Order: sequence, then structure tokens, then C-alpha cells
Amino acid sequence: MIISAVENLEEPFRSWAKWAYGPRTQEYLPEQARFFRWLDQDVRDNFSSIDRVYRGVTKAIIRDVVAYSVMDYRSYVVSERHLYPTSLIINRCKIHRQNWKRDFESWHQYYWNLCDEYLDRSALVVVGGVVARLKGE
Repeated sequence: MIISAVENLEEPFRSWAKWAYGPRTQEYLPEQARFFRWLDQDVRDNFSSIDRVYRGVTKAIIRDVVAYSVMDYRSYVVSERHLYPTSLIINRCKIHRQNWKRDFESWHQYYWNLCDEYLDRSALVVVGGVVARLKGE
């Protein structure tokens, strides 16, 4: 019943639920790819909707920051452990610390909140409803 409920979700919620909460097996790699294609498109859409113009190099780093943020969120909700804390993201992306707040922190926060407020709430409410029905049976 849970699998059926997840399969009936629209994208990106279906891919998110499978990637974020499904088993870590090779069969779920397509969901990861599908989710990250959606995520990359969402970042591109956000670039075009804001007034600020970023250099190409900065855009690439922002994409990496977003990917690390989402992977960290997934780790945190599953294990309550930060896989990619901010300091590690800064080091891995080779960001000058003084540029973090100005150029990257808002992207990190936005996508952490997107995972929590939008993706999780939309996907997990459906799954939670199925679990509640199963417990009632």
C-alpha cells in the first residue's frame, strides 16, 4: 500500500520519496537522477527569477551547494546526523568563508526549507496516511 501511494505521487515528490526514504540500492539510482534533474531545473528557474546576476563559476558552486544541502537534509532526517555540515560544504566547494553569507547561505537555507516544508510535507503526508490506515487495520 505504501509503494502504491508513493507511485501515485506526482513528480518531484515520487522521486524525492524514493530517493530520500527508500532503500539505498542500485535500483533506486534512476530516482536519484530524476530528482537531481528536477532540482537542477529548479535552481535554473530560480536564477532567472531573481534580480541578481551571477557569474558562471558562482552558478556552478551554487548548484553544488544546493546538492550538498539536499543530501545533508536527507542524512539528517534519516539518521539525525549532518553528513555535509556547512563548514564541509564551504571546504568542498572551495568557497571563501567571507563569501558564504553573501552568495551561498540563502541558497543553502532555501533548499533545506524546500526539502522540509515542500517535498517532505507533500510526500510524507500521503505515506503517513497509509501507515495510519495500516495501524488501524
